[in-house]
Amino acid sequence: MKKKSHAVRFSPDNKTLFVPATGPNKIFQLAFDTNSGNVTKLESALGPTQGAAQPRHLIFHPTLNVAYSTQERIKPGVAVWQWLPNKGGLVLKQTLTSSNDVTGRITTADLHLSPDKRFLYISSRDKQKQLDQIIAYKVNVIDGSLTLVKEFPVEHFPRSFSLNKTGDYLYVAGQRDNKLGVYKIDQSTGNLTKVVQYKTGTNPIWVETLMIN
Repeated sequence: MKKKSHAVRFSPDNKTLFVPATGPNKIFQLAFDTNSGNVTKLESALGPTQGAAQPRHLIFHPTLNVAYSTQERIKPGVAVWQWLPNKGGLVLKQTLTSSNDVTGRITTADLHLSPDKRFLYISSRDKQKQLDQIIAYKVNVIDGSLTLVKEFPVEHFPRSFSLNKTGDYLYVAGQRDNKLGVYKIDQSTGNLTKVVQYKTGTNPIWVETLMIN
């Protein structure tokens, strides 16, 4: 595994494994053999000249040939990629930034699509506690492109967050203040409203939601 790899994602057709890595500043592409389970490094890796900017996490749109990645070091940012099933690769379509910070203290981390595929959320971390945010984007239903909706202040250093399976609530793990924030999602606008905040154990770095019948 490459240095500073924060995620691995299979392509929707299960033929390619993508590994975003902030250290090498690349998204590595591995061919996946469904019969043997083996992976083989492909010649191409998406680097800065192809649009990678310290890519951290990557997800695929469930119905469009589109992927999204957090770009950890561009103010912060998120990238939209066109997935090419016939070639197995990604091509940059769009890059958005949501802050004027130029100090390098702000970094993006996690990202999730709402279950209805209408909104994308990313987390933005600030070492100085000024711009810890969840940032909401509206997803174009035709091509998957993004439009900024709003930035919402949250717990300090939101390394991880999660949505419940119905898309009603969003949960934020504040890594550096040991708190879990619960936010109500307005499914018509994508806006977040804080409901409650809980204390957690030290250094919460991940949060997941489960639906129990």
